[in-house]
Amino acid sequence: MRNMKHTLYEQGSNSSYYTNKFWGQNSDIEDRTKAMSIRNTIGLAMNEGFKKWMKMGLTFFATHEYRRYGQPTHLPDTTRYDYEAENDFLVGAQLSKTNGKLIHYNVNGDLCLIGTNIGDFNVQAEGDLNFKLGKRDSAQLVVRALLQNQRPSYLIRNYRNAYVNWNNNDLARQFRTGVRAEVNYSKTRTKLFFGWDNLTNYTYLAMANTLRNGANENSIRPEDFTHDVAVRQSENSIEVFTAGISQDLIWKFFGWENQVTFQYSTNKEALPLPAINVYSNMYLQFRLAKVLRIQLGADLRYFTSYYAPDYSPAIQQFAVQDTNHERVEIGNYPIINVYANLHLKNCRIYAGVNHVNANAGHAFWAPHYAINPLTFRFGLSW
Repeated sequence: MRNMKHTLYEQGSNSSYYTNKFWGQNSDIEDRTKAMSIRNTIGLAMNEGFKKWMKMGLTFFATHEYRRYGQPTHLPDTTRYDYEAENDFLVGAQLSKTNGKLIHYNVNGDLCLIGTNIGDFNVQAEGDLNFKLGKRDSAQLVVRALLQNQRPSYLIRNYRNAYVNWNNNDLARQFRTGVRAEVNYSKTRTKLFFGWDNLTNYTYLAMANTLRNGANENSIRPEDFTHDVAVRQSENSIEVFTAGISQDLIWKFFGWENQVTFQYSTNKEALPLPAINVYSNMYLQFRLAKVLRIQLGADLRYFTSYYAPDYSPAIQQFAVQDTNHERVEIGNYPIINVYANLHLKNCRIYAGVNHVNANAGHAFWAPHYAINPLTFRFGLSW
């Protein structure tokens, strides 16, 4: 069972920031969205190897899920909650092999037979092939696949608070297929990975701002707009391609961990992604007097410029920027941290300086939200 709530709380807010104001006073906004979920599953499992002829594990299961959502309805003199419930009955199976050295796999899937989301299905598969390269070397190939057909969730279809109100019960189901492959070579600490995803009826949150009268139509200043957010669904299929390499170098007391990822989205307005992401961590690790372990290092994070999602205070979520107006591009800026870790028996000490290159460029994690300036951090665990 899960019991959840999401609260929008504001005092003295600037009413002109938002495009809409459906209820409440600027000095007293406190809207809660409530959700409760109860899930029960029964199943029959035949474990791998419980009989000689049983070379794999096989499980059948059935699941019932009850969900209830409560949202505020503000009347002239009172505040109450409207509740709506959903029920789903699913059946599914799992096929797995975990024993042995050469090959392992796990395939599981479920189908909604009765309920609100009848027709939804989800199939996920993962397998790995392990093989020797000489006496000491080994390599591993890991393949993952995904096939999903799902109705957008209740709160994507229906949501309201003092500033946002949408009803999208006509949204089409999202259909997703994806494949990811990894090649791991233990001797050189190398990992290569590749991925492909196809998204049909991709559903996402998007800013829906309105330019104020008299404001420059090319402006990117937040104060020149009133702000709203809406649910959008892509008309065309979106494909996402991913490729990357992870390489660790270890020599005596020196370590250098690196990962580079390349990404490409065929619809950069609905699903924006930086073309390149880089993470690098370089450190020295040694012992002092044979009892004190010391690690001194620095790490770097970097991604190329792209139109990153904006932040919507009304729903406390990120949403893609409004493509009807000028957009803000962020990225192409390295974030560098330095740190020291000390470990003595049961005592651990951490000290670090984050963003040591502050004031060196366009330092933003999201549009209009700057990265914290140079910050010192210290920690002690006993």
